Amino acid sequence: MRGLFGVLLLLLGACASTSTTKLPLHAENDKEAIVHIIRGSVVPYLYGLEVSVDGEPAAIVANQSYSSFSVPAGQHRFFLQWPKGSLQRDTFEMTREFKGRETRYFLIAKDDLARPGLVDPGTAAFLLTSQLSKLPLKLMELEPEAGKALLEKFPAPGM
Repeated sequence: MRGLFGVLLLLLGACASTSTTKLPLHAENDKEAIVHIIRGSVVPYLYGLEVSVDGEPAAIVANQSYSSFSVPAGQHRFFLQWPKGSLQRDTFEMTREFKGRETRYFLIAKDDLARPGLVDPGTAAFLLTSQLSKLPLKLMELEPEAGKALLEKFPAPGM
């Protein structure tokens, strides 16, 4: 029984080791913005964070990874949640206005990673307390330079 549980954990880890993007990523254009959702080392490690935009599945972001996709210019509601099997009940929700040819970076990380490079941390960061780890987590918008630098530290999606 223990061996079966160990194999199951390995399979779950393998399934969540890379991010999956369900929305397309197009070249920069006047009608769309590019969104990068970056996930730091966040518990639960084995589960991908599910991202939806305007109620439609957009991506599943693995631990220490990111997902990139395009959204039409205009206002969009983002909803991020853990899958049901993760035992996490916490969610992140935000509504943002996007312009064509714009690139935006959002980071989900432990509170101790909050530092310079954040866009208006007072209003753009949403505090969340993790049920399992009790570590403060935040969803933060990053300045473009900070976002680009952080993307370089993570493997490209699907790698």
